[in-house]
Amino acid sequence: MKSSIAGLLATIAATTLLHGCGKAEAPKAVEQAPAVHSTAEAAIAAAVADTTRLGDARLRDELRRPAEILAFAGIQPGQTIVELQPGGGYDTALLSRVVGPHGKVYAVDCERLFEYRPNLRESFAGFIDADPRANVEYSSQRFDALELPMNIDAFWMSMFYHDTIWLGVDRAAMNRSIFEHLRPGGTFLVIDHQYG
Repeated sequence: MKSSIAGLLATIAATTLLHGCGKAEAPKAVEQAPAVHSTAEAAIAAAVADTTRLGDARLRDELRRPAEILAFAGIQPGQTIVELQPGGGYDTALLSRVVGPHGKVYAVDCERLFEYRPNLRESFAGFIDADPRANVEYSSQRFDALELPMNIDAFWMSMFYHDTIWLGVDRAAMNRSIFEHLRPGGTFLVIDHQYG
């Protein structure tokens, strides 16, 4: 989304310069921008509607509103996404379908969580067995010492940011690591709640 806006501004600037020099008119920017937007919209709609997603996950769509969240985050085909604490794979299934075969999803569980709840590791393993996706790579790591490729398009963390406190994660170090791995203009999406 952000890169398409930058491209739109560059096209407008180029068009203005070409008109000033008396050269042939460049394609109109307004005709170019919607193509990226509609491609992402179509990929998101197809991902949400995909009947091969696990049935119990699809039942949660009305409450979780995945199409709106994916669009808000600017998730697009071909992107590289890191999903922190994927749980049972609800978001992973959607992200992997939207980014498609030319994209990648790194699903990363918090290693500290397994010190307290060792059986939770089986949750995501069960999802991978039930819905295998070639573009998903799983690992468990310390969130305050992430080892991932650079220039990630988006980090995605749903309903877990608050848990990093009781797990003893150095949250400042985690945030620094996330922003170091993001490409310029990338997205760090946090979906969370608070008690009280």
